[in-house]
Amino acid sequence: MKAAIIAGCVVLSVLSASRAHAASIQVEISADRSRSQLLIIKGDILNGDYDKFKRIANRLPYGTVIVLNSRGGLLVDGLNIGTTIKAKGFRTFAYDYCMSVCAMMWLAGWERSTTSDTSIGFHGAG
Repeated sequence: MKAAIIAGCVVLSVLSASRAHAASIQVEISADRSRSQLLIIKGDILNGDYDKFKRIANRLPYGTVIVLNSRGGLLVDGLNIGTTIKAKGFRTFAYDYCMSVCAMMWLAGWERSTTSDTSIGFHGAG
């Protein structure tokens, strides 16, 4: 049930954002009764995205939901984001697609969820 509520909130946020090449990392408030904070990461993970994520994540409480919608990007920044997700006890929610290093970031969540039609894609790093 909680995943369905989060999914509804996320769908509105993700659909209203424009497609960007660089990751958009921003905090939004869920539309459900909890009014909890969601940290939304949308777009390619590029150099500097870990630093931006960490600055925002340091202000967020344990258990915050990290919403992911990305085709991947730079391995090091993505793995560092994943390490922070794990260390901070964040939950992860993938919407639409989460590929490459995004999939590893998604796995870092202590609780992971998706919509029924979300694609999670893994491959080897070279």
